[in-house]
Amino acid sequence: PVRTAGYEKLGYSIHPNIGGWSNTFTYKNWSLYTLVDFRQGGSIFSGTNWLAYYYGFHQKTLQGRNSPLTVSGLLFDGTETNTPLNVTIPANRVDDHWRAYGNISNNLIYDGSYGKLRELSVKYNFPSSMLADTFILSLVGRNLALLWSHTENIDPESAFSATRGFQGLEYNTMPLTRSIGVNLNVNF
Repeated sequence: PVRTAGYEKLGYSIHPNIGGWSNTFTYKNWSLYTLVDFRQGGSIFSGTNWLAYYYGFHQKTLQGRNSPLTVSGLLFDGTETNTPLNVTIPANRVDDHWRAYGNISNNLIYDGSYGKLRELSVKYNFPSSMLADTFILSLVGRNLALLWSHTENIDPESAFSATRGFQGLEYNTMPLTRSIGVNLNVNF
């Protein structure tokens, strides 16, 4: 993080590295097409996780519900040497701790890198001896799997809005839709 005039830059919302790999494997009349893409770098703020901390739905908020919670770290007091912090929070006040934890946006900034299985299709070309014309049947799936990610509880491809300026912000966004279908291609 970079501090400037009281503000702290927590990350960049644009992925500096974007790539993918596609290939088609064929065997006799069968073909298998795969498309994997990735985004490396960049940051994302999760409004979904902020609400999960605030209302006690995040898995971490289970800590301290039945017994006191001990929090260790550093108190950033604005000097070069920060003060060590070791606080025990009673179980009846732990909700206040998690609400405050969620309000510190540094805790909700994640590495936005991810990899996805974007498309997979299996095709069968019927031989011309069976049919006089070209006849292709294929099964196609899109947005099939999140292969790896550094975000928790959200799809890292989610965005608050597609409008310019909202990259890197996620707030209760539904993940992209997975689709599976059948294609039939007939040439006469």
